[in-house]
Amino acid sequence: MSQTATASLGEREALSEIFLLFSALFDGPPPTQIVPKLLTETFPELSKAVGLTPLREAIDPADFATEYEPLFLIPDATNPLSLYSNHYATSEKSGGKDLAAELVVLAAALQIPWRKTEFVPGRAYPVTPDHLSVEFALLSVLVLRNPDTEIAGKSVFIWADRMAREATQTLEKLHQILQALPRRYPAYDTVIALALAFMQTYVQVEFSTSP
Repeated sequence: MSQTATASLGEREALSEIFLLFSALFDGPPPTQIVPKLLTETFPELSKAVGLTPLREAIDPADFATEYEPLFLIPDATNPLSLYSNHYATSEKSGGKDLAAELVVLAAALQIPWRKTEFVPGRAYPVTPDHLSVEFALLSVLVLRNPDTEIAGKSVFIWADRMAREATQTLEKLHQILQALPRRYPAYDTVIALALAFMQTYVQVEFSTSP
């Protein structure tokens, strides 16, 4: 049995809120009014929880907005980052169209509208549901469900395992690419490093053994 299955409702709700935070951060830069709290409270608390040493680079509140578009929205051969898991899939079985098709079914079953009705400049506009923001949104809902409950032919546990591993693999690739870029991006470097450390811990705790 997974740790989430035996966790209290409050603990599962807290985990869901963390997934929602990452979902929002990968959907677009956070509103400027909440950035100070992210930098002084939320990020340090999460870093401490996963044993991650805070990065030394200073983050200006404006960095999130100035970094998101050039990193994730503007195609650039010298900056090959993508927030879509299928971009990094080594085979169709491990992701790609197979993953995207499965997530369409899961998103519909969970009533999560990954298709947006209008374009918002400077924010993500997922065309397939394997976007990190959607994967974290799906996890935020799954973690609140009984792991034995069946959704679209698979248990919540199996769905959450798949989703968590795909998101972790994507974050690993993003982290590797970001570290190799000549220019530093302190805001999203921090977000990606923190999300990766959190997901690695989550996968190890939740899915290292079968339910």
